[in-house]
Amino acid sequence: MTQRRGDARRQELLQAAHTLLRTRDFREITFVSVCEHAGIPHGSARYFYPDLAALLRGLLGELGKRHDEALARPLRGAATKSWRALVQCMIDRSARFQQRNPVCAKLTISGNMPSELKRLDRDADYDRARFLLARLDEFFVLPRHKDNERIAYYAIEVVDTAFMLSMRECEQVTPWWLGQAKRGAIAVFEGHFGELAPRPRRA
Repeated sequence: MTQRRGDARRQELLQAAHTLLRTRDFREITFVSVCEHAGIPHGSARYFYPDLAALLRGLLGELGKRHDEALARPLRGAATKSWRALVQCMIDRSARFQQRNPVCAKLTISGNMPSELKRLDRDADYDRARFLLARLDEFFVLPRHKDNERIAYYAIEVVDTAFMLSMRECEQVTPWWLGQAKRGAIAVFEGHFGELAPRPRRA
């Protein structure tokens, strides 16, 4: 029961931070304001999150997990016909998630997040690079390149940069910048991998 109560309070604090970030900038919220919004004394809240930075790290982790679950949905149809279509599908999924979750966009691609949060998101991009390579390898024959993970990570950072520029310009991921993200990522893979042959399908 104590564990459940603790988990519930963590979620209440995360939800309060999420709610405040919908309409406010990072600099406009404090740990105390989040606690007040959650209805939890800040002295008690520090048992779960010692400060605002820790709370935002927790929120970023939750949203990042949901983002990656959206990427991991099964691939079907046109998305598996070519490696370019697969990469574009992954980028489209990421863009849709950011568009539907503006707080996640604020924490990851706004260009205004604290440097610590950006570093954590970039660290998570290494896992996303490995995931993207695994999806490509599922349907296509990847070259045995010693820098495969580095190449995929670079492609993801190119997408991140295009999304960030779109956020700065329009406060959302626009179709034009989404197109630039796709062109940039595909160019990175083309430059290192060339054409990828389809993997023979099992009968």
